[in-house]
Amino acid sequence: MDERHLKYLYTALAVLFGLPSLFFGGAGACIALVMGVIGLISLDADKLWFAAGMFAWGVSAITGLVAWVALSNFWLRDGARGLRMASRRWWWLLGMGVLAALPLLAMALYYFTELGPSVLSGLFAGPSLWVPAGMLMLLWLRGRRPVQESSHRG
Repeated sequence: MDERHLKYLYTALAVLFGLPSLFFGGAGACIALVMGVIGLISLDADKLWFAAGMFAWGVSAITGLVAWVALSNFWLRDGARGLRMASRRWWWLLGMGVLAALPLLAMALYYFTELGPSVLSGLFAGPSLWVPAGMLMLLWLRGRRPVQESSHRG
């Protein structure tokens, strides 16, 4: 598939799966960040570890979302060359966001037996971003592959 069609496919996946995660996951990450800051400011010894965890989780999620937006911009603007030229820091930050979405997936799978399909809406608060992020990673790996010249002369 040529790069133009891959960009169309990526745009469709980003709209269907990425934007809900950006909005719902971003709101959840901001709430976690604020809960963490309030808990850390209160200096309550009983809540300090919880507050630190919420702060770290919120920061990881927000940085992952920002990295996804930046890498999407690189791909849609400059194509494979843009992904190759992107700093490795963006990829590490995207990985942090992917890890921050794991607890949401675990909670959805755990509570699915009790609450049924209504829990699946929680998957749009982070884990659904794995679809476009995974495509970005595959495109980056595809771009790193050395180009093999054809030995067939015609």
